[in-house]
Amino acid sequence: MKTGSVVLAVPSSSGGETGCQVAPLSLERMTTVRARRVTPEARIIESKVRAAKNPALFRFTPIVAVFSRDCLEVDIDVNGKTVTLFINHFKSMLGGRKKTRPKRLKQAHAVRQIVEARFGSASPGQAPWVVLGDLNDFPQPADGTTTALDELLGWDQVENVIDRLPVAERFTHFFDKTGELWQLDYLLVSTSLAAATNVTPILVRKGLSTKATQITEPRFPGVTAKNDASDHFPFGIDLTL
Repeated sequence: MKTGSVVLAVPSSSGGETGCQVAPLSLERMTTVRARRVTPEARIIESKVRAAKNPALFRFTPIVAVFSRDCLEVDIDVNGKTVTLFINHFKSMLGGRKKTRPKRLKQAHAVRQIVEARFGSASPGQAPWVVLGDLNDFPQPADGTTTALDELLGWDQVENVIDRLPVAERFTHFFDKTGELWQLDYLLVSTSLAAATNVTPILVRKGLSTKATQITEPRFPGVTAKNDASDHFPFGIDLTL
């Protein structure tokens, strides 16, 4: 962030379903980082919806977690200005994209609800915030289904800033089994914050396996076809507050 620093999405190569595995990295001139909440209310959205239809069920229905890894809401104070990060790691596609899609649909919907609860539903994009992390789905239709992220990617209150790059560069993940490159990791910047930022994302692909022959740049020392840093790579953008 200008008069601030760079916000980076830090993807994980793990397919596990527990823990917060996405985080903002250190920020220059940052005065305060405060975890506002780990959204316990988001965890029980499903149960509350069911309870509203039949209150008697709420006593006996176990709470169904929308997030297996909570949406972490963090306020960052940079020289008296605040930007809010909604940090996520959605359900993986292990088991099949189509089969796991319903969980990601619910998670995308819950994140949007959380943002609107904080900044209002009329024009939340007028506030400075970013939804970021490994959302574990790509924008294109494939595998007999479509993306689970439409409620976020099609939202007119955000910009998917990786779209500022040429189409051939819009990826963050190398799928070893097929050799395909996809975008699974996102920086969805609120429209007002995106409008104030006229730069393109910063990409760090040196940790990808050398099997990803589409990437011609040098790798980090020790990265080989059998020993990569991650099947994802981090990227970020320098935001102007």
